[in-house]
Amino acid sequence: MDFDISDEQQAMVAGVRDVLRGRFSPSHFRELEDNSEWPWEAMQALGDHGYLSILAPEELGGAGGSSLDAMLCLEEAARVMGGPAMAYFTTMCFGVRTLAELGTPLQQERILPGLMAGTSFVGLSLTEPDGGTDVLGAMRTRAKQDADGSWVINGAKIFTTGAHIADYVIAVVRTDNFEKRGSYGVTMFLVPTDAPGLTITQIPLFAQRTTGANNVVFDDVRVPEEMVLGEVHKGLYSLFNVLNDERIGAATMALGIAQAAFDEALEYAKTRTAFNRPIGQFQAVQHKLAEIWVRLQAVRQTVYRAAWLQSEGKPAEMESSGAKLLASETCIWVVNECMDILGGYSHTLEFNMSYYLRDGRYTFAPVTNNAVKNLIGERLGLPKSY
Repeated sequence: MDFDISDEQQAMVAGVRDVLRGRFSPSHFRELEDNSEWPWEAMQALGDHGYLSILAPEELGGAGGSSLDAMLCLEEAARVMGGPAMAYFTTMCFGVRTLAELGTPLQQERILPGLMAGTSFVGLSLTEPDGGTDVLGAMRTRAKQDADGSWVINGAKIFTTGAHIADYVIAVVRTDNFEKRGSYGVTMFLVPTDAPGLTITQIPLFAQRTTGANNVVFDDVRVPEEMVLGEVHKGLYSLFNVLNDERIGAATMALGIAQAAFDEALEYAKTRTAFNRPIGQFQAVQHKLAEIWVRLQAVRQTVYRAAWLQSEGKPAEMESSGAKLLASETCIWVVNECMDILGGYSHTLEFNMSYYLRDGRYTFAPVTNNAVKNLIGERLGLPKSY
């Protein structure tokens, strides 16, 4: 069993770090978060160096990289950017990978170059207002096909990341099997955000303001047949693999943010003095930092293994779910411990800690941790709990 990260992967991570730390001040991403501004400059800088095209094959202009490659880079981006790294994650996962794997040559030619350059974005419209985790049971958004082959979509979605700045949203809607909640009968459509009848409204947010969340309403939105993404009626089967990446990505985001909180607390412990000595000399502080370090190693190995399984095309549903559960809950614990080390300074804007507290709250997204535990329980052979 080889736990080493290759020289090429280390170089990629170092490249992401150099791009983000070399071109942007430490306060840049906090200002974007405060002002609810999409990180266009950072995205284009990452795109210029090929870090948005990791999951696209070489024949489409990408790097032909793996899920593990992408997650290693995402961890570093989250460590530097905090919450705004969500733009990087969603572009690679919902945009580049989905178009590269499922898009037609026409769709790829039209949309992929902008995604890989960081100049455009595609949002995933999956969750419904009354649904949450119950994706199939609550799916009321529907599309019916006209005689000319085009599809007409009606319904509503909620919590669509970045829809307000996106060029397209991927609408996941029911097109058959209307009276049942089965996986069959769901289709994905690439819908231009300027399509007549499409209304996008931003949701006021406490955190993740940079990437934002939106209500998306479809009122007789007409989509040509050429904008079906993947197979008609079988879209959810294709989406399952993307959702695996989403869980691993959420875990990776939590890991990167927790690592950033640890970095800040460790540096503070080395430089902050009390009673004529650095506070890191006190055993209580040392023990906190030691415990944080140990748990971060456990999370990192869990996340990396899930990403490796996904990269190898091996079953990764339980592992990706477990990584998300462990990383998100550990992140909250880590930030809380680090805030104790900083004391009152953790609430000041001189430090990033208050941002890590907001940005690291991943226990509900992309699926709640209770639902994750349900899934793991079922895969362990226990009766379905709902």
